[in-house]
Amino acid sequence: MAYVLENTAEARRLKLQDDISVYSLNHDLKDLKITSKDKVLDAGCGAGIVSLFLKKNYEMHSLESCDFSDIRLKQAEKYLVDNNAGENVSYFQCDLERIPKNDHSYDKIVCRFVYEYLPNPLKVTQELHRLCKPGGVVRLIDLDGVVANLHTNNSELRDMLILLTKKAYEDHHLDFYAGRKLFAHMKGAGFKDVSYQVRPMAFHGEDLLKEVENYRERFNFGRALLDSVFGSPKMAQRFIDAYLEELTSKDSLLFYNNFIVTGSK
Repeated sequence: MAYVLENTAEARRLKLQDDISVYSLNHDLKDLKITSKDKVLDAGCGAGIVSLFLKKNYEMHSLESCDFSDIRLKQAEKYLVDNNAGENVSYFQCDLERIPKNDHSYDKIVCRFVYEYLPNPLKVTQELHRLCKPGGVVRLIDLDGVVANLHTNNSELRDMLILLTKKAYEDHHLDFYAGRKLFAHMKGAGFKDVSYQVRPMAFHGEDLLKEVENYRERFNFGRALLDSVFGSPKMAQRFIDAYLEELTSKDSLLFYNNFIVTGSK
C-alpha cells in the first residue's frame, strides 16, 4: 500500500480538513455504541483524527491505532498526547492486508478515508473480518466522488477529470469512487447485518473556502501522481490552476457522497 499524499505536512492538512463542518466525525461515528469493555482498532489511523474522537467521546477498554506510515503514527501519537488523550492507546505499523494481531482481537474496528488508497480492498476487508470478535462490529467510511464530482462548464477541465479518474485508478490504485463499493466489500468478506448510510456533502461559504485550501494541499502533496497522469509538470499545473479556479466559480458545483457502512461478525 502506498499513500499518494505522503508528506510530513499531511497531518496539518488532515486537521484542516477535520475543521470543515461537512467532514464532521459526529456524522460518521456517533452511533457506534462502544462500551467500556471494548477493545477498539483504528485501522489506517493517519494523523490520529479518528483516534482522538474515539478517546474524547467513548469509554473503552483499550484503543490501538495502526497505519502503513511510520511518519503518520508518530504524528498521531503526538496529536493525542497534545490533546490530553494519550493514555491507554498503543500504536503499531503494518500493511492493512497483513495486520500482525491474532484472530478475534477487537470488539470494534473503524476504518475511515482509507479505502480510496487500497490496491486490494476486499483483502483488507477480509483481514478486518478475521480480527473482529464474534458479535463485534466493523465500520468503514469513505468518500465517493472526491475530486471527480466537480460540475464545470470548462470542457477541457471535464476531459482532464475523466483522464485523472481513469489513470489514477489504473496506475496508482487511487479510487475516487471507493465509497459506493464498501457495501459489496463487507458482504464479500462475510460480514452479517451489513447496513449503510449515504450522506451528501456539498460545500458552501466558509466550508467551500476551507475546501479550496484543502485541495491546494492535496494537489501539492500528490503532485508526482498528477505529473504522471498528465504527462508533464506543465499540464499538471494547468489542471491544478483550472480546478482551483472552478471551485469558487458561481457556475460550478462541488459535492461528494459519504458512505458509512457497518457490519457484524
